[in-house]
Amino acid sequence: MALLLTLSCSSVIACGSEEHPSPIGATGGSSAAAAGGGGSGGGATGGNPNGGSAGSAGAAASGGSAGTAGTGGVTPLVTFDPNRVYVQGLSTPGDCRTWVVALPESPSDAQGTFPCENNQLALRGQDGALAYSVAANDYRLWETDFIASGFPPAPETNDVPLGSPSGCEVTAQFFEVASNERVVQCGDGRVLSSAGELDLQGDTLLGVGKSGVLLTASAGAFALRKANSVTPVELGSASLTLEDVEHARAFGDGFLLLARPAASTPPPALRIAPDGSVTQLADYPTATGMIVLAACRLEPSGVAVCLGYVDSTESVLRFDPQGTAEVVYQEADGLSLAGARLFTGP
Repeated sequence: MALLLTLSCSSVIACGSEEHPSPIGATGGSSAAAAGGGGSGGGATGGNPNGGSAGSAGAAASGGSAGTAGTGGVTPLVTFDPNRVYVQGLSTPGDCRTWVVALPESPSDAQGTFPCENNQLALRGQDGALAYSVAANDYRLWETDFIASGFPPAPETNDVPLGSPSGCEVTAQFFEVASNERVVQCGDGRVLSSAGELDLQGDTLLGVGKSGVLLTASAGAFALRKANSVTPVELGSASLTLEDVEHARAFGDGFLLLARPAASTPPPALRIAPDGSVTQLADYPTATGMIVLAACRLEPSGVAVCLGYVDSTESVLRFDPQGTAEVVYQEADGLSLAGARLFTGP
């Protein structure tokens, strides 16, 4: 089960009604129409450099086949905006039973809770449902639970199990833009969609774009794939390898790519067009203070939201290629960033 937690009402008392609310964070978000990409991980300690893409979570019902919505049209009571980047932190520092999620600029509107062991958080592109992994081959669709107070001892109990295709131990899941279509990666290396097994010719899957276009990569090359068509991505002077990728997300008809942050400012994001051509977004501006970045996720507009430290305080920062940089949250009572993660849409 999951607890609806609105910290501005009382410490752990649920607020709201049984009606189906609008996605949280739906106002004030990116103006881009496209839902965006991979959102697993993004831990404050860095984590897997490819965590934001290869670990994206998807959704299907127990016993459902890969690639279908699979939940019989189930949409959770509380949904999120797939265009926004959210943070998962702890309501009580050091207590893993108190995981909550929120927009970093609205920490008092936190929603919770999750089991101690959870990862690969990502938002379903069509309705903003939140999917996550509990353990190996145990993926679930997060569902809220209106109770009087307290954190439930087993918060995953009423979350919707996301089944595996026959013979596949799911290790990663991906959503298509603005769709409930999903692609899963199996423990034996196969990649499956609703159409069957996908031949990636040894590449690693980074994201699923509009109409099922796949962004894949080998050690030193990227490609767009659909059916039997392969379009090389022309990086030109841009220097990027698979190991460098911090986050990949779908953007309209193409994709956005971000390399791992190596200093106090994210490297410029790359926009990949449907013909494989690449343009570089403007440099991100520098924020004020002594900054060390640990992880970043992209919104479709090219805004980068990052976890890091500002003057030795754990913080969430927002960098806009249009020329603004700001600290949107610094750790305080109610949302601890120790071990925090960032997540977003497909």
